[in-house]
Amino acid sequence: MRSTLSPRDLATAIGVSESSIKRWADDGLLAVARTAGGHRRISRAEAIRFIRDQRLHVADPVPLGLPEITGAVAVSGGPAHPDAGQLFDLLSRGESGLARGLILSVYLQGSSIAEICDQWIAPAMHQLGELWKHSDRGVYIEHRATDVCIHALNQFRSILAEPRPEAPAAVGGAPAGDIYLIPSLAAAIVLASEGFRAVNLGPDTPLNAIESAVTEYRPRVAWLSISTMPTNPNEFAGAIETLDAHLAQRGVKFIIGGRCARQIRSAHPLRAFVCSSMSELVAFVRGAVTAGANASSKVGSAN
Repeated sequence: MRSTLSPRDLATAIGVSESSIKRWADDGLLAVARTAGGHRRISRAEAIRFIRDQRLHVADPVPLGLPEITGAVAVSGGPAHPDAGQLFDLLSRGESGLARGLILSVYLQGSSIAEICDQWIAPAMHQLGELWKHSDRGVYIEHRATDVCIHALNQFRSILAEPRPEAPAAVGGAPAGDIYLIPSLAAAIVLASEGFRAVNLGPDTPLNAIESAVTEYRPRVAWLSISTMPTNPNEFAGAIETLDAHLAQRGVKFIIGGRCARQIRSAHPLRAFVCSSMSELVAFVRGAVTAGANASSKVGSAN
């Protein structure tokens, strides 16, 4: 897949003239690079940012490297507002390409990745998770849908701008015994969309592995997604308190989420911030983390 587009490619994608693309670039609305021969080139991440910011209609998603969108928009009618029912229907039928295309089309229409996780993926997967109560095929359908959503979330990595080398790091995962794949991956993608160098350690991760990652990456944020209660809650609580104290000493903001996060937090005193949605995660890192970094920067400049 190409990482850059020509002005003609982008013009085809959004159904405008090539001269319009060049004019927007000259006006500073669209960032372009120049080849050795002086030709304009637009990164795919920049093209997608421009489409989202300007609320432009995508006439042909193929030049963007997102052919799945064509069929998905035809099926959904190009929804302006989230409707998890549409995603549930596609996932339950195994329409993987259309499901991914629907998720990507909503993103191009301007929804954030956090909103897509909260308003589309989470409700659809929760509904799919209930199928096993009514059908022997429920587990199979849920596992298939999980794979589709993982594919869609990983596609976001390919269309997000690469984080700056000096961007803050974030590390996290799900604790040992927690086998759920999507929550921690979603947190990583959401943090990447906020400019973090996110390192997802995935499910079934011992807490000492997260401590090792903190030592190596020196992150500003560490997250833990807790979707299932541990078999030994007291032992787990002690390990969480130790990790919480370790992160506080290092000045790392600790965030816990998932279905069981508040249950853990209410039973044990922790400094960690508990979030119940990806939108809350975004709000927290934009507020507490980014504001703190700006304050430190100003202090450093004053000195």
